[in-house]
Amino acid sequence: MSLSNINIIGYKCCGCEACYAVCPRDAIYSLRGARGELVYKAGDLCINCGKCLSVCAAKSAKTYEATDVFFRGITKQKDVLKKSSSGGIAFEMARKILTYGDIIYAAVWDVDKQMVRHSRITSLRELPSMQGSKYVHSTIEKETYVSILEDAKTHKVLFIGCPCQVSAVKNIVGDNDNLICIDLVCHGVPSAEMLEEQLRILTKKPIKMLSFRHGLDFTLDIEDSSGKVYSVKGYDNPYYSLFLSFSSLRESCYSCSYANRKRVGDLTIGDYTEDGTGYSCVIPNSDIGKQLIKETVSIIDYKKRNACLLLENDALNHPTYRNAKMKDFTDRYNKYGLYFAYYRTFYIFVIKRVCRRILGDKLYDKFLKRIKKK
Repeated sequence: MSLSNINIIGYKCCGCEACYAVCPRDAIYSLRGARGELVYKAGDLCINCGKCLSVCAAKSAKTYEATDVFFRGITKQKDVLKKSSSGGIAFEMARKILTYGDIIYAAVWDVDKQMVRHSRITSLRELPSMQGSKYVHSTIEKETYVSILEDAKTHKVLFIGCPCQVSAVKNIVGDNDNLICIDLVCHGVPSAEMLEEQLRILTKKPIKMLSFRHGLDFTLDIEDSSGKVYSVKGYDNPYYSLFLSFSSLRESCYSCSYANRKRVGDLTIGDYTEDGTGYSCVIPNSDIGKQLIKETVSIIDYKKRNACLLLENDALNHPTYRNAKMKDFTDRYNKYGLYFAYYRTFYIFVIKRVCRRILGDKLYDKFLKRIKKK
């Protein structure tokens, strides 16, 4: 095995596709990983030039030192907050960038391609497509990396994504003050393959809307091309329940080198609750990040907080721990598919969820207390 190409990365491949974007010989190809995630390898055409390793997010990363403060943030616009997963910070910062005539790259549900992918956004009309959490691996195509590189030569470019994706973009663009990056607090992502299977089971029609959050509530909402809406609480849906129980993430997420307080983005944004109210935590990591906060004080309500309050946010302190039943689920998933693997592996949990739906939360909790007393 050569030490000059991405084959040395192995299971730590985070699927950023940066290697594919820069390979001069088109030697990079993808393989299916343990739970359907794409893992990238170098094939026979490889000339061991090392370009893939120079941009690989699993190999090369420049991080900022951890700060001792962050900001509790929430948009002042009620209409924006209603459609956002937490405090609406990413949307407002993106909107500010667009008012300068500059460019955004963020994850959207692409109706034409039926997938979550990073898309180029240049108008306020397109901006709502980036709202809401998307709990799946987002594809960054080779053409998208090329577009980011070209745009950053003449415009300010705001890129919003998971830390590994931010790192890949920074590695490709290099030192350029026109590139502004926001990394999201992330505990891992399932594969696009797994989401595709879930969507096929729910409807045979194309999906035109996909949402995973209602504020603090984990709710899956899907609307297909016929207008039919599927809405269910996260733990009552196989795909979503697996995500919430950390059983379906790509292999690299369980050893993620970005799950700590040293961040790669100019800003870090994640969920944050205080007194039962949902906000965003906004962590300024660079002078550019601090400046962006200053430029948005008129539309975002910021309150400074001590970073010790983030100790309970696991994704800011260590990689996600594996669920004890993950191996059993993985083996069954590869043999029988998503639904059989989920219901067979987590049948006790499923029975409890069914009982809760039948009895209601109050009666179910009361029933559990009586059983525990006995």
